[in-house]
This record gives sequence, structure tokens and C-alpha cells, in this order.
Amino acid sequence: MHPKHFPGLRADQTELLLSIAKTGYPEQVLALPYWETERRASGLAVLAFGAELKAIPAKVTDPVLGAVRFAFWREALEEIEQGRARAHPVAQGLLAVHSPLTIEGRAGLSAFVDCAERALLPAEGDAPFDLGEPDFSFLPLLASVSCATLTSEQRSMLAQLGKAARQPETPARIRQLVSGLRPLTTSLAPVVLASQLAAERRSGQIRSQLGRKWFLFRQILLGQ
Repeated sequence: MHPKHFPGLRADQTELLLSIAKTGYPEQVLALPYWETERRASGLAVLAFGAELKAIPAKVTDPVLGAVRFAFWREALEEIEQGRARAHPVAQGLLAVHSPLTIEGRAGLSAFVDCAERALLPAEGDAPFDLGEPDFSFLPLLASVSCATLTSEQRSMLAQLGKAARQPETPARIRQLVSGLRPLTTSLAPVVLASQLAAERRSGQIRSQLGRKWFLFRQILLGQ
């Protein structure tokens, strides 16, 4: 993808954010060209943010160190609200797209920090953490960036689909969730269909890169 597809972000920012976002949400990155042009940079920055936070529990062996990293992001979000950003590509990217984000979207970023932090090793006696929960929270957040409005029913279905995309699910269950969101608007379709591809991958249905691109093209542009 050419950097010009992400108005509001510099070319170097775009490349860094793409590399980070792909580690956590490769299918969503593949679907970014189908986003509305004015929302695409915001989508990329939010995807990189989600990937960065979701990776923290896997990168640290000590929950205390993980908590420090999450505290870093809480403070970083507060600073972005004040119009400044730390020397981190994701923080810089979020600052660049801060104005187009809705109040709801900004609140969703903070809420996702809390959700992602729960994936740290639980304290003795705590219930095991559901590893699908971060995506349960993230997909509605991403959809709120791609769309002007979402109904409460759509939010609920997106949350379930986001969780399913993180855990092995039967293809029938995934199709059921996607069907519940149809008819898909042009702004919501890329987010939903990319999540369907992610769910397929985790359930063992592996499509080639060309196959995934063709799926998105056929479903989004041809409406099949």
C-alpha cells in the first residue's frame, strides 16, 4: 500500500505503523485499502495501538513489568489528549489522527488498555483470563473508528465476532455471527470481513494471500 492512502500520516509513520499492526491484525491491515479514505489513517493507528498492547503479556515474564508498560500507555493517552505524544511510533500516530477520532473512540482506547492488561498472569485465586477478551473489546472499538454510528445490537455482535476471531471456532459459528451483521455497509464491511478471515485462520482454514485478497474484493466490492 502506498503511503498516500493514509492522509494525515507521514510516509515513515505509515511504514512503522503498518509493521506493528500486521503483528496483531494482519487481516485487518489487508482490508485497510477498502476503508473510506478519510478514516483509513485513524484505522491504521488504532490497529497498531491494539497490536502493541495485545503483545505486552507475551513479551514480559513478570506481571509487574507488564503493569508498568500498561501504565505507560495510560499516561501516553492522557498526553495525547493534551496535544503531545511520547517518542513512540504508535503514540505519534495516534496524535496525528487524534482530531478525527470521536469522543467514543478515544474512550475506547483507554478501555482497551484495561482489558488488555487483564491478560497478564492472574494473581493466585483469580479466575483464569479469557485470552479472547481483548479482541472482544477491540473489534467494536475499531468499528467505531470505521463507521459514523453503530447500534447496540451491532456492538454486541461485533464483540462476539472479535472474541471468536481470537479463539478456535467452527466455521458455522463464524458465518452465523457475520450473517447477523448483514447487510454490511461499505464502512463496516472491511472490519467485519477481515475479522472473519482471522477467525478462519485460527480455526485452521488457511487461505493464501491472493485468496484472502480475492475474498475481500469479492465480498466488499462485488457484494457477494
